[in-house]
Amino acid sequence: MALHHLEVPVIAAINGPAIGAGLDLACMCDIRIASETAVFAESFVKLGIIPGDGGAWFLQRIVGLSKAAEMTFTGEPISAADALACGLVSRVVPAAELMDAAFVLAGQIAANPGHQLRMAKRLTVRRRPPG
Repeated sequence: MALHHLEVPVIAAINGPAIGAGLDLACMCDIRIASETAVFAESFVKLGIIPGDGGAWFLQRIVGLSKAAEMTFTGEPISAADALACGLVSRVVPAAELMDAAFVLAGQIAANPGHQLRMAKRLTVRRRPPG
């Protein structure tokens, strides 16, 4: 939860599998960008367990209840293109360009006044999990 509660924006750059707890961790970030090779799955059900890292709470707020239920109940992976289509990521780039794209985005964000950026995050992005 420390990651989620940071006052500054957090960008996840996903270049491969974000499966189970990896997807949950990515969902705790404010912005997610992915390479074309990224794969996402809320796969806990396939192991006979339930999401315990906050993923069930975060995922439905990102992709909507129906898509989150589908991902959680089936445990099936989705591609980067499908993740973009359902709003799980904000952009998909070639693998070789992922980190450059993340740093450019971080630079664009960091160019803004810090106090206003923290306030904007509090007002628009920060989601409080239950408990």
